[in-house]
Amino acid sequence: MIQHFLTLDYALKNHLLRGLTRLLFRHIPPERVRRVLVVRVGTLGDGICALPALQTIRDNFPQAHLTLLTRTGGPGLVSLGEVLAPGVVDAVLMSENRSFWQVLNTVRVGRYDLVIELSQSHARLRDLFLHLVWAKLAGIPGGYGWQITATRLFRRFQAQHRIFTDERTRLLTMLSENGLYVAEMRFPVHVTPADEGRVEHLLGKHGCADPRRNVALVVGAKRATNRWPLAYFDALSQALAEREFHVLLVGGPGDAPLAAQLRQHDRLHDFTGDRTVGESAALLAQCLVCVANDTGPMHLAYAVGTPVVARLSAPDYPRRWFAPPRPAVFGTQHVTCAGLRAENSADRPCQ
Repeated sequence: MIQHFLTLDYALKNHLLRGLTRLLFRHIPPERVRRVLVVRVGTLGDGICALPALQTIRDNFPQAHLTLLTRTGGPGLVSLGEVLAPGVVDAVLMSENRSFWQVLNTVRVGRYDLVIELSQSHARLRDLFLHLVWAKLAGIPGGYGWQITATRLFRRFQAQHRIFTDERTRLLTMLSENGLYVAEMRFPVHVTPADEGRVEHLLGKHGCADPRRNVALVVGAKRATNRWPLAYFDALSQALAEREFHVLLVGGPGDAPLAAQLRQHDRLHDFTGDRTVGESAALLAQCLVCVANDTGPMHLAYAVGTPVVARLSAPDYPRRWFAPPRPAVFGTQHVTCAGLRAENSADRPCQ
């Protein structure tokens, strides 16, 4: 009964969105598209999951001017514009600390032919309606991409019984359904020769220049419920050292206090802190494998081709944030808090 209700709920909401899209926007032949606005907001992991879609849009509109409209959602977080390799988009428009009308007026001046919304997987119907109307007010004649893919109804039931598509595939499928040609999945991450040079020097200085003996650990995560207990990472670190592997701790400034709590040994190297995305990507590329929480650097690891072993938190729906099937291993389990998204929890099974 619940399954049928959820199927109907998803169908009705997406039918409404498709109907409103057809009402407000018209089809623009690809050869007439000169200026495209692509909308994608979110943190580092959200941005990396959108990289294949952004590359696909560029492939389908090679001569068009592409502008990315994005925001990080908080101070000190990495923006998608910092992750994206040059040439995929022509301009990045940050909506951070700008009013609705300021962004609207800026977009109006851009005179875009097409808007493509790479919507968040957890976007609400109300917000998507607002985005549709906003794009129409901006004077953009063509548009698509608004869809509901996860709702908050019966979350525990959905977590245990509903099959979700991973975020990268979901976005590529949406583009394909709207007539774009989708090739293989590619991740245009911005890593410069200077980034690689600095990392090579750093690893040489620490005596861990052989990628076959390096294992990256990502002990932090924005949400406490996404963090594997630190004691487990500590035990893994000690076991890897006993087998003569170097343990490289990777993460941002907020992860440094957690990294400092691991027991020290001569093969433990703390690289958390103020590193650029390019440097972190180059660092992860020099590792045999990355063991991580469900957080941005985990997505960055598979984007640069490093195998991933990740522990996904139960409060998220399963499969949505899984890495590509190979090379990756993920662990999840059905617990009482499955699907009940929360920022913090003292319930260890949820982690």
